[in-house]
Amino acid sequence: MRIFLFVIIYVSVGDEENDGGDEEYQNLHDEELDILKNLKSHKTEDIQKGQDIKNQMIHWDKTLEKMTLLHKVYSSSNNLPQEP
Repeated sequence: MRIFLFVIIYVSVGDEENDGGDEEYQNLHDEELDILKNLKSHKTEDIQKGQDIKNQMIHWDKTLEKMTLLHKVYSSSNNLPQEP
């Protein structure tokens, strides 16, 4: 008997607090679905961008390495004897 009364009280309180809650929940759910669709549709583009950035970083590292090697050569050339 107590359980039955508890259920009735819970349902009546739940109905009073449910002023537009279902509508808000549905709106949030729809927004989440839109975001997921957007992420799935741009998946290949994002993968390509990631690979391009990775390649760019590799090229930049190689360029810096070559610059440091050239700097050593130029610095050494300053130590060569100069013509009078």
